[in-house]
Amino acid sequence: MFEVEEYARRVKANIDSWLLNYIEREYPPPLNERLKYAVSGGKRLRGILLVLIHDLNGGDGEVYDLAAAVEMAHSASLIHDDLADNAKERRNSDSFWARYGVDEAVTVPHILISDALKIVGARGANLLAKVIDAWKKASLGQFYDISSYKGVHLVRYDVLARLKSGEVFGASCFLGAETAEKGLGEKAYSFGLHLGTAYQAIDDAVSLLRREIDSGSTALLIARYREDAINHVFNLARKELDEALRLADEVGGLRLREFVGRVLELMAREAGVHSSFILNRIALRK
Repeated sequence: MFEVEEYARRVKANIDSWLLNYIEREYPPPLNERLKYAVSGGKRLRGILLVLIHDLNGGDGEVYDLAAAVEMAHSASLIHDDLADNAKERRNSDSFWARYGVDEAVTVPHILISDALKIVGARGANLLAKVIDAWKKASLGQFYDISSYKGVHLVRYDVLARLKSGEVFGASCFLGAETAEKGLGEKAYSFGLHLGTAYQAIDDAVSLLRREIDSGSTALLIARYREDAINHVFNLARKELDEALRLADEVGGLRLREFVGRVLELMAREAGVHSSFILNRIALRK
């Protein structure tokens, strides 16, 4: 029997270990302490998804370098996001810029993304091209998010959600499948794209339920849909999840479905008093 939580814990621990060993090996103090702080915390969802899809498609399990690279890139994006949002906290601790200053917060993400690209590039040009494209699109998503927060709405909400989160999820899943045996990279990418878009929509729904208009995507929802914003964002989440689950049957089967269900439960739990409402709105179809 597949134990989702035990598998996720083991994979997360291995990703964390790979990251720390790499940073200790590559960088002296005090820079290594900054880099370790930058990548600390978080669920490692993108990295775990990469490893899981790789394993489910007959891979050899030697993809922790790629999973760590994805998490490096994600951590880099969060540092820049917090700068743009003037956010002083991240993952229940000081945000990177609040602890080390704006100048280091501008610089350190470039080190992380450079290392991430180097690691991925060593495994193949096709993998590197997919990650670069995802990084570009996620950066576009951040630009549109900043614009929306200022009241300048340049794209539809579904486009913004896909760029902000869907593309990086998609690239992570692509890396996992493309390095396995079955050649399902593009199908896995589509699965991750839809799952990541649903993830962003649910995250924004939680903010709306808490009455926290704390991003451009939530500001866009209110501006475009007003009192119907909650319904709109849940409808999008449900649509994207349905498509992700259809593809999950082809790229991972029941075990991948179980992992998706666990991720959604964690998101709902973090919503506190709204958890039951969220789970009812996104209940997985069998």
